[in-house]
Amino acid sequence: MTRDEMIRYGGRYLIAYIIASILVTIVSVILASMSINIGTGGGAAIAVAAASFTLDSFIKDKVRLPTSGEYWALVLTTSAIGVVVEAIKLALFLNLYPALYTGNEILAFSLVLAAVLILAMNMFFYSKFMGRSYIKRQNAKRGDL
Repeated sequence: MTRDEMIRYGGRYLIAYIIASILVTIVSVILASMSINIGTGGGAAIAVAAASFTLDSFIKDKVRLPTSGEYWALVLTTSAIGVVVEAIKLALFLNLYPALYTGNEILAFSLVLAAVLILAMNMFFYSKFMGRSYIKRQNAKRGDL
């Protein structure tokens, strides 16, 4: 995968990640006002939405599954982007609510946990298992099935 392609798909992942983060935040605020707590499931939904959008974009562009090298380039690039966005969100959150700061150990653990979860989600959603379902869906849209 070329550097330009990595930037293109990384940018798509970043945009999808930010939009999904905003939507999950809005939904969680609305549900919190109704005394409903979505817990930590929102973070997984963000990673799933961003990876799904990026894989869908890749398959639309290339009309095939990623090769092994492309798979790892997608996984590592988008996981790094996801972790950076999570770190920025955490820093912004702690600037807004400094009383919730619990120490550097908890921050480090939170970022490591986010990195592991984002990496796992990306590895699953860029896999051939998920890719085949996207190809089947696109073929069905075009009437190829």
